[in-house]
Amino acid sequence: MIFLIEFDRKNRTLVKFEKFNDCELEKAEKVRLELELNQLKTMSTNEIVILESESEDILRQTHGRYFTNPSSILDEMGLSKGKKMPQQC
Repeated sequence: MIFLIEFDRKNRTLVKFEKFNDCELEKAEKVRLELELNQLKTMSTNEIVILESESEDILRQTHGRYFTNPSSILDEMGLSKGKKMPQQC
C-alpha cells in the first residue's frame, strides 16, 4: 500500500492521511505535488511524504511519530495535566 501523509511539525499533528493502492503511485505523487505547491503559497512548513508499507499497522509501528502526539503519550503514561512524573529510586 501507498500512504500520503501531511504532518504539522510545529503542532505535531497529522493534517492529512490518504491511502492508495500499489498501482496508484502516480496519483499519490500528483496529490503530494499539489500539496507542496499549495505550501509555497501559504508558507506552511508541514512535512509531506509518500511512504510504502505492507499495511497501515506496520506503517504506524515504523513511523509512529506521525500518529502519536506528545499529549497522548503523556496520557498513556498517566502523566497528563497536573500529574507528576514518578521519582526515580
